Amino acid sequence: MLIDAKIINDPEKKPRYSVEIPLVDALTQGRTKKEALEMAVDAIECLLDAYFEEGSGKRAKVTASSLKGNHFFIKAEDQNLLTSLILIRQREKHKTTYSELTKRLKAGSTFAYRRYEKGNVSISVKKFYDLMKAVAPEKNIVLRME
Repeated sequence: MLIDAKIINDPEKKPRYSVEIPLVDALTQGRTKKEALEMAVDAIECLLDAYFEEGSGKRAKVTASSLKGNHFFIKAEDQNLLTSLILIRQREKHKTTYSELTKRLKAGSTFAYRRYEKGNVSISVKKFYDLMKAVAPEKNIVLRME
């Protein structure tokens, strides 16, 4: 799975290049395109370290693709961690509580959602869709092949 990211060139500002990574609600920047891509990778690695403690043995190698226009993609070796990071960051962005998620998922306990945020469980596309719709019912989930 790849996460879509966008680089924005603003010659009037310093640093010149900003990066938006909407799925994990992250922003970063760099003086050059190369530096901006490196900072995007670093941002994802820092988020993974923050949410999945550095000493836990959960570590994913993160890479960025080359630019295609103003878009590029970020990939992590450990898909479970990356998926969990997306779920956590989207839940936080939309200020959705575990109680709300439990109701929306018609689950018996908050653990029904929380277990997917731990990075230990592989999630099917259907389950990912259901979890994301529970977090942000007003949003559309878009899949595309690259």
